[in-house]
Amino acid sequence: MAAMGEPIRGVLFAGLMICADGPRLIEYNVRFGDLEIQAMLPRLEEDLLGLLIACVEERLPERATRLSARTALTVVLAAKGYPGAPVRGSEIHGLERAGAMPFVSITHAGTKREGQ
Repeated sequence: MAAMGEPIRGVLFAGLMICADGPRLIEYNVRFGDLEIQAMLPRLEEDLLGLLIACVEERLPERATRLSARTALTVVLAAKGYPGAPVRGSEIHGLERAGAMPFVSITHAGTKREGQ
């Protein structure tokens, strides 16, 4: 992007599909709410705030960001009709059991707790 005269200052996520004839770009985004970042942030082995400040101040480190070698996986439970017109009122069960497992974190988007 810099070579095109549009340097990026921030985080750019590139979603790739590795095919027999090489990698193919399937998406890219810059948002921290996306599923990809939910899987990557737990692997971060340094201070996220420090990296964000360095980005804003245009002094990102010359070295790559340190990520753990752990495997990361995101599972999405989406309401029927998502992403178009999701059906509201669906229930999600088993969160307490899943959350009690080691190395599991649960992230919510567009949910609300009722009856508690």
